[in-house]
Amino acid sequence: MNRERQRWSRTLGSPMLLALLLLGLLVGAASPASADSGSGSSGGGSGGSSGSGSGGTKGDFSISANYRAPAIGYLVRGGLRLADCPRCTTDVEPRYVRSSFGEIFYDSNSLGLVSLNDFAGTITLEVRNLPPGVTSQTATSVFLPRRGAVSTPLRLTAASSAPLGDATITVRATSGSIVHTLSLPISVVDQMPAS
Repeated sequence: MNRERQRWSRTLGSPMLLALLLLGLLVGAASPASADSGSGSSGGGSGGSSGSGSGGTKGDFSISANYRAPAIGYLVRGGLRLADCPRCTTDVEPRYVRSSFGEIFYDSNSLGLVSLNDFAGTITLEVRNLPPGVTSQTATSVFLPRRGAVSTPLRLTAASSAPLGDATITVRATSGSIVHTLSLPISVVDQMPAS
């Protein structure tokens, strides 16, 4: 079993992606009666949903994030280069505080999408409710294969003139009439918090 898990982990390249794929397979296997219904509502880590499948779209999908409330994503005004941040694990903002063995590190966030009930198709991603001076470079669409899982980074930047403060952004994922939303808190700061 462990060898099989390692093989899948190497194939998928990410423990999160593996977990998302397994979640999709378990949910799909647990509800075969809904596979033909085209229902647009699902839990599965989604912040909210509405609508129903149309145009021959079958199934549903879920959206989740590595970091969700109460975790706050920090955006440094004007950006923070990886070279200037020895505790940063990535150059993608927003960054989230993570503690490991008493050490503080700063990670990025990823959006995970999982096919449910044989869904396959292109999903449009929109980042809404951005505060003034904050822009998104998050992918605007991803293709989700049948019974598959994909992950894409949440990428935001804050201009050097962006006002300091907190906000809650909304990630909206749509395919046809299927709509899911995810709310994520962010904070525009001058420097990353120490803890």
